[in-house]
Amino acid sequence: MKDSIRYIKTTGIYLIGNVLTKVISFFLLPIYTRYLPLADYGTYDLNIAYITFLSSILFLDIWGGIMRFMFDYKKAEEKAYAVKAGMVIFSCSTLIYAIAVIILGNLLGIDYKFWLFMYGLLTNIQQVFGFVARGYGQNRVFAFGGVLGSFVTIICNIIFIVGMKGGYQYLYISSCIGLLVNIIILERSVRFFALMRSCGLNKTLLKEMTIYSLPLSINSAAFWFLSSFNKVLISYKLTTVENGFYAVANRFSSVITLFTQCFQMAWQELTFSKAGSTKKEMEQFYTHATNEYISFMSLGIMLVIPCIKVLFPYLIDSAYSRAEGMVPLAILATLFSCISSFMASIISTLKKNKYIFTTTVTGSIVNVILAFLLMDYLGVEAANVSILFGYFMISVRRYQLIKKYINIKLNIKKCLFLCFQTSCICIIYWKATDIINGLVIIYVCCLFIVMYKEKIKAILGKV
Repeated sequence: MKDSIRYIKTTGIYLIGNVLTKVISFFLLPIYTRYLPLADYGTYDLNIAYITFLSSILFLDIWGGIMRFMFDYKKAEEKAYAVKAGMVIFSCSTLIYAIAVIILGNLLGIDYKFWLFMYGLLTNIQQVFGFVARGYGQNRVFAFGGVLGSFVTIICNIIFIVGMKGGYQYLYISSCIGLLVNIIILERSVRFFALMRSCGLNKTLLKEMTIYSLPLSINSAAFWFLSSFNKVLISYKLTTVENGFYAVANRFSSVITLFTQCFQMAWQELTFSKAGSTKKEMEQFYTHATNEYISFMSLGIMLVIPCIKVLFPYLIDSAYSRAEGMVPLAILATLFSCISSFMASIISTLKKNKYIFTTTVTGSIVNVILAFLLMDYLGVEAANVSILFGYFMISVRRYQLIKKYINIKLNIKKCLFLCFQTSCICIIYWKATDIINGLVIIYVCCLFIVMYKEKIKAILGKV
């Protein structure tokens, strides 16, 4: 119960900091789809995919490594050793990243290379500062920085795109301004540069962190072929206009990702803290947590899908209407993405990061092969089908590998029930009217109450 309260409390903080303002940003989609041409929006999304690829390879996901090793120390001053070692790796990565952006930007003929470079760099700096803040327990500061930074980004987008009628380069510029505000807030609280001066470099720790983070980096590169490769394939095999449709459909699935990131952040801290528990305690904890997570997430997407059906015409300009039919498969792919990430945290706690890499490679291969084979027949929708099967493969393999070390048990009957329910809701989304989808929303709410009635009673009893 203590862990559950801690998990809920931390999730609530991250919900405020990481989601609410980004949900507001999501509701600015009517503005973006009205003022930005399809091809421009598709190009913007493609360029973000390129910069994500470079960051995935070059920065070793060092922010996660920093926080993981910070949890190995109890005293605040000792945690600084992990920060300093991580920043040595980050600095080397930044130099290589700058060279890579210049070379690839020229080879690929990318416009607005400077702002794209700054977007990637500031995103990675914000990641480091944010994870360090979390490592010191400064979750409220992390949340406040996210709120204010996102708010600034939203205001800048309105000014530049709506007021000044600017092009898609202002999406990068607005994000850079918001990220910079976030970084300044985190620095004022954590005193990041003071931390760097407070201790020497522990070369042994530097080596350990490099070994720990390198598989995560390779995993992130493999993950890119799962999550972003299809954008490149669509743009070159079809057109950037088609990629614009795909980008809008995935904006809806990204809302789910934003919410689950809050659970994942809280879960990451909680699961790292379980690293020293006995095997029996870990089995009981992870069995309960995994089943609850799958159930809650499944119910969540069952509610989101019909809601999108009803709201889509009001949120998205008619020029992007083709994206509506792509939404359900994009959301299903996101569900399995979230489940696979949840299991990756367990694997990371067990310090078996090589399995994160091997399973991601398996899923990436499935995605790439299916995308190539199906795109000529299914068009853009092939991207969602291939990603769905890729993430499903990863989730299954990670579950099998975890069971080699701790015996977590899935409630198969409940999983099959939720799978059947979700399939029916997707069919209703494609075939039925908005009124029927509205009734489905009511049904899912009732289903949630029935499945969680005991927990709801317990929570209400304590209020």
